[in-house]
Amino acid sequence: MPKTISATEANRRFSELLRLIDEGETFIVTTHGRPRVRMERVREDASEQSAANGQLRDRRRHQGSQDVSPVARDRRYADADVLEREYLEFLNYLRTLPLRTIGPRSRDELYDDTQESAE
Repeated sequence: MPKTISATEANRRFSELLRLIDEGETFIVTTHGRPRVRMERVREDASEQSAANGQLRDRRRHQGSQDVSPVARDRRYADADVLEREYLEFLNYLRTLPLRTIGPRSRDELYDDTQESAE
């Protein structure tokens, strides 16, 4: 639980506050009774993350844009062999599902791709 301290008191005892913060204490500094600032120890990994984020922002700022066109779905499935293979993989996946029976039909009857649908 953070301790509350006035800005005037924090100013007078600044060195002591830094020592206590190093030991793990957290302080809320108030001005006219209102919370204004939270003083706590900065985690080392947080400062490293902040530096890394700054480097990434700089790199993005200086990097040119790249035009990457999306691959059309129709082009991907233009090859009938690819479509057939993915269809069979999906059917095999359905066979692994833990369904035993649904109504009067078994799982194998529902997902059998060799039978014609009666509907």
